[in-house]
Amino acid sequence: MIDEIQKHFEKEYPKEGCGVIGIVKGKKKWFPCTNVAKDDESFIMSSSDYLDVKRRADIFAIVHSHPDASNKASEHDIESCNVLGLSLIHI
Repeated sequence: MIDEIQKHFEKEYPKEGCGVIGIVKGKKKWFPCTNVAKDDESFIMSSSDYLDVKRRADIFAIVHSHPDASNKASEHDIESCNVLGLSLIHI
């Protein structure tokens, strides 16, 4: 799964790549999503992509890249995870 995520992030560069790890039939699966943010240094996940994943899988994690920067979570990342009740995962 890490290879799939990295390929998606490379394809999205220089924008932040984003997607969802969902659980389907007890197995984790990667779902790449479209970043609709207007700038390259943030992400806004397409709501239609997110809702499509939510219909097909149980959301386990939201994943996004920090191109040309540390993988350390920003305050916004931490707050967003807390609001959504999701764990923060570093890849």
